[in-house]
Amino acid sequence: MFLLTFAVQGQNYADKSFYLVDSLVLDDLTQSDRTLIDSTLKLYHQASHDTTKLNYLSLLIDDCQDDVWSKYNQVMYKKVQEILSLGPSFGSAQSGGRRLLIHREARP
Repeated sequence: MFLLTFAVQGQNYADKSFYLVDSLVLDDLTQSDRTLIDSTLKLYHQASHDTTKLNYLSLLIDDCQDDVWSKYNQVMYKKVQEILSLGPSFGSAQSGGRRLLIHREARP
């Protein structure tokens, strides 16, 4: 019983309001992932445009190692779904001019 309690208390879960994901164990991250995530999410939270926020999430997805990239892939998916749920908004007055542009790299 004591060992189980110790193991649970030993988990250092990240604050979801900053890290955007549930159950992210900071102690399990590599130092490079932790530095990348901390610095990128600081910029994410300062960004005022959805496109900029999506670009920061894309950076995390592309550059993080281990399984952490998949958590941010889910955050990005939900963010895109949220934006798209606002309906077509290419410069319309109703949406305040919001647009979502998706960039695809050309495949050889």
